[in-house]
Amino acid sequence: MPRRFPRRLLRNGAILTTASLGLLMLPPRESLPTESLLQARVLFEGVGRVGRCAVAGALIFTDYKYSLWGCEEDQNIWNEVHQRSADRLVVLAETNGGLYVKSGQAFASMSHLLPREYYTTMRKLQDAVVSRPFSEVVTVLEQDLKKPIHNVFSSISETPIAAASLAQVHRATLASDGSDVAVKVQYIDIQARFHGDMATIRAMLGVCGAAFPGFDFSTIITKLNATIAKELDFVTEARNSDRAGSDLKPIFGRSVITPYIHWEYSTPRVLITDFVQGVKISDAEGMRRLGIDVPWAANACYSALAYQMFITGFAHGDPHAGNILVHRPSSNGRKWRKGESQVVILDHGLYADMAPEIRVQLARIWSAAVRHNNAELKAVCAELDIGGDVAYKLVASMFLQHPYEHFSSFKRGMSEAELKLIQTEAQGKMKEFNDLIVKLPSDYALMLRSLSAQRAINKDLSNPVRRPLVMLRWSLRASHGGGQYSVGGSSALSLQWALVSAWWEEAKNDMMMWVLKKYQPRLYDKIEEALSMA
Repeated sequence: MPRRFPRRLLRNGAILTTASLGLLMLPPRESLPTESLLQARVLFEGVGRVGRCAVAGALIFTDYKYSLWGCEEDQNIWNEVHQRSADRLVVLAETNGGLYVKSGQAFASMSHLLPREYYTTMRKLQDAVVSRPFSEVVTVLEQDLKKPIHNVFSSISETPIAAASLAQVHRATLASDGSDVAVKVQYIDIQARFHGDMATIRAMLGVCGAAFPGFDFSTIITKLNATIAKELDFVTEARNSDRAGSDLKPIFGRSVITPYIHWEYSTPRVLITDFVQGVKISDAEGMRRLGIDVPWAANACYSALAYQMFITGFAHGDPHAGNILVHRPSSNGRKWRKGESQVVILDHGLYADMAPEIRVQLARIWSAAVRHNNAELKAVCAELDIGGDVAYKLVASMFLQHPYEHFSSFKRGMSEAELKLIQTEAQGKMKEFNDLIVKLPSDYALMLRSLSAQRAINKDLSNPVRRPLVMLRWSLRASHGGGQYSVGGSSALSLQWALVSAWWEEAKNDMMMWVLKKYQPRLYDKIEEALSMA
């Protein structure tokens, strides 16, 4: 007769295991005495995050299949399912936090690809990120700065002024000189979670693409993986900020700046800068309250980002609205003067540092796409070893985020019908888009993300400027300004002719609208309404 395992031993083992898990999982993360215990906790929490992904994915899949059974032609039902699914994804991102929030923020700018319910709902993730307890913030500060926080700050607010996917920001006053500062502190477990969470998100998006052809974004996430990892080092972010500020200063002076870095208190998990009191670049009403001209701010913002992308090659990879402030300070600071309007670019963790040939290729694509120069687009595609009769149209569409055949720099926006057409065409070509992204240099994926964020800002502002033309002025300088990688011919003459051509197109468009507004105001109003972003 086989010998039975003692029940008492099983019971005691279960009690010991439960108690051990309780001691590991219940206390605050910052109270765990060793790094290995924190790693163990992250592992167990990771199981929960994977489980929540699986449940959310199953619910979304079932909802689509069940609710649309026999009702595929009813758009109202589609909209209802889209909304429920988007709500589930927001809850999933907020619950899992970290990179799930960052992925949701990226999708929030994909209005040219996703149904309205997704990108409008997921925009909540750009602002409403759940913050961590102040005790965790104190632990990270004291571990990294090697001293009690009261030795560094004469005061620090326990309530964060901003909470992001990887860190949160508190307002404080430095004890050393009384400076009003923003203290960015990384979440204590985010580095340990990074690789596991990225793998889970990538797998989830891959399954989504298999279940719903045309919605596979896993390739984009894979392309950005190594670049996003750099965001976890705040010393790198501080260097990026200073370098970007130095690059912008000769051209933009104090109109577009980066914040002053307090290097003596900066570590891989802590970043301290001068505090900037302003409004988001997407807040048109807030800018008007401050007496800031909205078209000026939009033009300065897009010009600076285009200058980075096409001229310096050192370009911000995540310029969403929460990362760009506009202010008109009431006092003088290290980088501003009382009463002057400024665009302040924040959060410099995600950057592309492009080789000259990549930078100029991007400029050539943008210059050719905006000006409908098919021959030049085909030439760039040939250099990138991208074949096919329609490859150049796909490349142009990816960067314009608008079907190339329907693009016009005259338009400041799109009608509802056009937006739906764009989404349908883009989704139908998603496999081709993904195949192209695999072939393109990794910097291209980051710049596509940047362009999506800029487009979302312009949409929020109701398109006060023609962004493609603002950027064209800088892309032409790179693509036609001479140099080893630019378009051949007489560089000075070629550049001037291209600039004059672009200016003339814009002038004609403005003249047409002025005539309509003066002599056909009702028609003008209808056109403006039709051109407003859906």
